[in-house]
Amino acid sequence: MYKIFTFLVLAAFVACDPVPENAPGCQWEGVKGKCVEAHRCFTTLSRRDPKHPACTEQGEPSLICCTDCELVEDTRNAVIGPLGTVFWKDGRKARDQCLKYLSEVHHECAHDGYYGGISRYLDEKKNCHSVSYWAIGGAPPRGRKPTSRNPYEAVIGFGDGNVENALWKTSGAIISDKFILTTASGHFKAVPRFAALNVMGEKVYSSDWQVHNVKEVLPHPQYSEHSRDNDIALLQLETAITFNKNVLPACLPEPTAEFKTNEARTAIWKSSENTETFSKGPRIVEGEVLTAEECKARVSNLSCKELPQGVEADMQLCFDRQNDEENVLGSPLVVTTYISRCMNTLIGINTYGCQRIGIYTKVQQYVPWIESIAWP
Repeated sequence: MYKIFTFLVLAAFVACDPVPENAPGCQWEGVKGKCVEAHRCFTTLSRRDPKHPACTEQGEPSLICCTDCELVEDTRNAVIGPLGTVFWKDGRKARDQCLKYLSEVHHECAHDGYYGGISRYLDEKKNCHSVSYWAIGGAPPRGRKPTSRNPYEAVIGFGDGNVENALWKTSGAIISDKFILTTASGHFKAVPRFAALNVMGEKVYSSDWQVHNVKEVLPHPQYSEHSRDNDIALLQLETAITFNKNVLPACLPEPTAEFKTNEARTAIWKSSENTETFSKGPRIVEGEVLTAEECKARVSNLSCKELPQGVEADMQLCFDRQNDEENVLGSPLVVTTYISRCMNTLIGINTYGCQRIGIYTKVQQYVPWIESIAWP
């Protein structure tokens, strides 16, 4: 059975803009309004209400009669999420890309049958229209098959150019249709050849995978092979990724955002005996991101040889895996954020394992560098 959610929200809660002083007046269904460009009128985004009339009588056929209590700056910057929430693009590249994915790709919520929208209602005291948000969902389509729990993850292959014989040794996170975010240390000496997506089950290679050639490795300019500091890199692909329910981008974190650190997730891959390639996985592991103080104390007590100076809280974070299983280099660490439970947000890239503690490059610190390359 579908669930229907409705939320009444005053128009003042959306991104409002003053009414132009010279805007001609109009009237629609007994409510006075203003003749404005369609993108200034928030209720034009409603899929349930009648279409706004053109201001033909006022000699402005290119304008519409908007009876909203408040105008907005530009509805083209609005994204209505499938759970009935409106978000506004604000020029921050990574965040705007995340909102673009939320509205366009076939993510988990869309696969589960959720979709949302707005409706207008008459504010009788003001004699103008405000909006309510609604969402429908909770009943997955009949015959729905389980989707990947790590659709954002790419497995990285090395070898002589033959994909069927490649060694799949590291991984990374899809952040756009052309870029994978991973570690620099795993791709500094050995050059990666392939990025495989939709990798599920116990297979060395499958025709079900979506495979792309790696065009270029772009390590962080301050990375050094003699340290784990700034251990992050971008892999540029030769061809664009095709997104689907099992192949999805991860969002990047906002610079000052805070997360539910006890609900982080990563994937564990197991290697074949006597080989360097994966044969089993992934298994999703949930755990807690330690505070900076806990991270430094735990790593100090373990005497991790790769981190003689300890953990740099500005650049690294610790994930308690709850067991001694090893992550592969580049394995993404994700959380669910305020934008929507529909999308995963990437907070870490695995750079080193020290017993039960996974050391991850802190993605939040590197968003400006990533944006300058992925979305110049």
